[in-house]
Amino acid sequence: PVLQLPASETDGESFTIPKRPVLGIAIIAFCTMLGEGAVADWSAIYLRETLHSSLFLAGLGFAGFCAAMTIGRFYGDSIVPRLGAARVVSLGSLLGAAGLTIAVFIPQPVAAIFGFTLVGIGFSCIVPILFRAAANIPGIAAGSGVASVTTSGIIGFLLGPPLIGFLAEAYGLAISLMMVATLALFAFLLTLKTKL
Repeated sequence: PVLQLPASETDGESFTIPKRPVLGIAIIAFCTMLGEGAVADWSAIYLRETLHSSLFLAGLGFAGFCAAMTIGRFYGDSIVPRLGAARVVSLGSLLGAAGLTIAVFIPQPVAAIFGFTLVGIGFSCIVPILFRAAANIPGIAAGSGVASVTTSGIIGFLLGPPLIGFLAEAYGLAISLMMVATLALFAFLLTLKTKL
């Protein structure tokens, strides 16, 4: 017999620009996941080629970022109810911007490793909060809201590394990382006007 899958109803076209209530959340996701992709792909290169650190130290930037992301995601369920979703996203965005600023303006390997670790701490809880918020917007189907935010975030994650490489060729990697810090700061400002 042929496998019969349950029917699923959709609420519109297969691809649409996010509606206004979702748009702010989608842009925050874009900025945050662009930052995640940037640190994942460029932290070691920045430490090695710009700050001339050893191979061991160059790897610690990414390791610190990943460890902080893992710990933050693990404890996020206990942190978010205490501080509130909006506060965690806003403070997390600020921590991400601060970490990247430290990495650029204190051009020492240890400071950069600390900065990238701060980015991991700050960004760790943001994306799960955004997915939950997108699924609970009145008047918008949960699937559509989550799909819009997911798509925006993945575009940022995939676009970030090559965009940084392009800017690094023209202006240097430090300037490229400050662009990412600026986007994190923009996400913070947007959080103040977005219902989470």
